[in-house]
Amino acid sequence: MTDLYADDGYLDHYQFERDPFAEYGPDLNFFAVKRQSVLAELEHLARYSKLMLVVTGPKGSGKTVLRKALVAGAQAQVKNVVVVVSAKVDAAAMLQQVSDALELPGAEIAEVLAHIEQLKIAGDEVHLVVDNAELLDESALLFLQRIAQGVNDASARVFIFSDSSITPLLEKVADNADLHHVIVLEPWSEAETTEYIEQRLVAAGSTLDCFSSQQLATMYVQTQGWPGRINREAKECLLEQMKGNTRLSATGRAVTNLPYKHLGLLVLAVASLLLLWLWQIPDSEQQASVVLDGVNKVQRPLALEAVTVTENREELYSSVKQMSASARDSEAPIVKKDHDMALGGHAQWYKQQGASRYTLQVLGTRAEATARDFVQKNKAQYHYFKKQHQGQALYVVTYGSFVNRDAALQAVVKLPAHIRKDKPWPRTMLSIQQELR
Repeated sequence: MTDLYADDGYLDHYQFERDPFAEYGPDLNFFAVKRQSVLAELEHLARYSKLMLVVTGPKGSGKTVLRKALVAGAQAQVKNVVVVVSAKVDAAAMLQQVSDALELPGAEIAEVLAHIEQLKIAGDEVHLVVDNAELLDESALLFLQRIAQGVNDASARVFIFSDSSITPLLEKVADNADLHHVIVLEPWSEAETTEYIEQRLVAAGSTLDCFSSQQLATMYVQTQGWPGRINREAKECLLEQMKGNTRLSATGRAVTNLPYKHLGLLVLAVASLLLLWLWQIPDSEQQASVVLDGVNKVQRPLALEAVTVTENREELYSSVKQMSASARDSEAPIVKKDHDMALGGHAQWYKQQGASRYTLQVLGTRAEATARDFVQKNKAQYHYFKKQHQGQALYVVTYGSFVNRDAALQAVVKLPAHIRKDKPWPRTMLSIQQELR
């Protein structure tokens, strides 16, 4: 087991609902950018041609996720025959796998073609999907080419997923004929990489704030925008952060994995117990100290007075209540402000936007006043909302509401230079609406 998977407590540490960077999630974590168009092209060509459809890209480019999305989206009348190659395969081995999948054990290629034709007459069709096809030899590719051409206009649709090393062999078996169509997968841009990471985190019940801007930029450079590499680098980064916290804890510095909201409840509980103990303290001439209700800060002396325990415990309790109330009153603006912040920002505006629309995130700050001033000083298209990040309030400013991601990216160049320098990035309204719940 490598360090990448030695991650006991990883989900608890970050409070993930599931591993956001697992290879293949239950919903395939299909990311539409630069992949939805490929899927649409495959489906279109499969409907109107007999070409072998070939998707190429390096390891980690998302070929397998794309293949799974293709199979999952097939219509009910489609019988998918999926072959994942793990070793060198020739025509005989490929024929055996296909005939077995079609419940024709030991069949010859002519029998397989005749069966495909009968399925076509009955209104069904066969999709033969081959992954890791770089392991196929020349005879196996000739077999697939024959299956794709079929007989009497009845044929299987053949989809091949491979790295680029298959291209010369495809050209050889085609012998200058137009028998296949190659789609080369492209990596994502830096902005698309960030959006992909955010989608993964949101699906796991978290947010992009797990990473700093510098970490995101570094991950893009290291991965060059290939999704498989992004998953690995992102998880390694989170694990390293977790180990770093553990090392800090070992040196004696105050580090805790408890959620901040739980710590807040713990502080309140301790304060309540201390107050109860103070009320029940035995009679003596000692002095009692006062702990304010749940105010997590160094307390100033209350008019430099100490409470003297008297024989009348009711009088003492009344004094403590009065002093605590006075302390709460002195801190009232802070408590009230926190209540107002829970309702602050433009939460209702975000909830009214279509979930599929996009906006540009331009600023994140711990001070609501900073977010509010930013919005007031700029155009009406700026809004902000409050979210929780590591147990603290974070105020996020966004710009605009756009019909799609491309429209949002086009708007970036029109923003003032001082805003563009912070690299605004597009995100879906859905991701914000999930953070507001």
